[in-house]
This record gives sequence, structure tokens and C-alpha cells, in this order.
Amino acid sequence: MRYCKTRYANRTQDDAKQLHVLIAALKIACTNGAKDILQTCRECCGGQGYLTSNLICSLRCDVEAFVTIDGDNTVLLQQVGGGVLAEFQRQYGENMGLKEKASFMGREAVRTIRERNPVKTHQISEDHLFNPEFQLAAMRYRESKQTSRLARRLQRAIKDMSFFAAWNEALMDVSSLGMSFIERCQVEYFITAIDELNDQVSSTNQQARLKHPLQMLSSLLALVRMEADPWFLASGYLSSTKHEAISDSINRLCVMLRPHALSLVQAIQLPNHLFHNTLPSLKRFSLQP
Repeated sequence: MRYCKTRYANRTQDDAKQLHVLIAALKIACTNGAKDILQTCRECCGGQGYLTSNLICSLRCDVEAFVTIDGDNTVLLQQVGGGVLAEFQRQYGENMGLKEKASFMGREAVRTIRERNPVKTHQISEDHLFNPEFQLAAMRYRESKQTSRLARRLQRAIKDMSFFAAWNEALMDVSSLGMSFIERCQVEYFITAIDELNDQVSSTNQQARLKHPLQMLSSLLALVRMEADPWFLASGYLSSTKHEAISDSINRLCVMLRPHALSLVQAIQLPNHLFHNTLPSLKRFSLQP
């Protein structure tokens, strides 16, 4: 969100389309994320999760509306995918010369060999799986491959049908590309924010205390996204052994993050008066640092 605010504050006329894609992606990520979080909270609270006094159901109803208000998320997701494809076409469209096309194909071939070599696809050490470079490379590789695949599919289809018909037939791929872009942005900007925190000489004690938990959260975000998308297995980017290791690493990260959960909530600095609940397990906790 901070990145979008900065881009918007320093926007130019040329940034309009990219900003629309970023803001649409942010809206999808926030509302879908809130919906999933509230659903998980309700399930974890058992019967208490249904009580109106605990606000979970009320908040869930509000969030359900937010999924549609100011642009339905399904439509916005297609716009995000279309924006990514338009940027790809701008860079590698019909105006590209033979030299540029050969260079692009060469870079893609080298990238595929590097990312899908047997050593890397079977590497399962925690040092590797928790490495931000590996996580970000995986997100970028998926987005790149899905973009070029969608471009080739549309290019072939419009030879036999209108672009509108070809686009409608490819909507599932468009939506997948849009979600890959959103998840890549989430991981990339999270890693960037942690790097900026590391570069601050005068970090506060709380920032220094939360740096390691934030790094674990960043890894958890990336690995959960990789585990949930079957593309990584189907494309051969992950071996079955590595996919299983990612699942084990997610469980381990959850255990490691559990002692830091309250500190992470406190860092958001939500005032206690926002928490009107009757959940017995929360009454003994203060959310003030």
C-alpha cells in the first residue's frame, strides 16, 4: 500500500495505466485476504465465531460487500492480467526487430535452464527455501512464463476468430496471470520493505525486534503461495520432493512465528477500544505494547 501511495503521489500522465493495474491489484489482495482471514478466524473460534458480539460474522458480511464494491474482484483480476499482457506487448510486440527477438528468446532459454535445472528443482534445504532470492525468482518466473504463454495463445487464436472471442476463451489464463502478478508484487514489496528496514541506521527497538519475525512472515507468504498453485508442480519448476519440503517448511514457520504473534499485532498499533469481544481466551491479553 505504501508503494502505491508513493507511486500515486509522484504520478505522471504516462503512469495512469500502470497505476490502475497496481491499485486494482491492491484492492483484490486486501479484500480477498480479509475475507480469507476472517473465515479462518471464525473456524478457529468454533461456536464462539458465530456470536454477533465477537464481530467476526459482521465483519465477514462487510468484507463480502467490499469484494464487489468499487469494481468486482473477478473483473478487476482480468483487468490486471490484461494490463500485464499490454505491458509485455509494449516491450516485445510487433515492432521488435529480429535482433531483439533473438535476444529475448535467448534470455528466456537461459532463464528456463537456470530455473529448472535438476539440482535446483530438488533442493530442499531450509537455507534455500527461506532464501528471498529463491522465493522472488519463483514468483517472477511464473509470471513471465504465464505472460508469454497467454500472448502466444491469443496470437494463434486471433487468426481464426475475433480478438473478443479469443479473449473470452482465454479468461482463465488471464485471471491466473493477474493473480500471479498480485502475488509477485506482494512478495517483492514485502522483501523490499524488510531490506529498507535493514538499511535504517536508527531503527527503533521495536523495529529491530520484529525484523526476524517479518523475515519469517515474508517466507511464509511466498511458500504458501507456491504450495497453493499447482502450476509450480505441473510446469516442473518444483519436484514432488521439493513441494513436500515446502509444506513441511510452512508448518515449521507457523510454529516459529507463534511466540511472536502478539508482538506482530501490537506493531499495528490498533487501539484496545476496537476490540469489543467476549472470547475468553482474549480477555487476558492486552494489545497495547
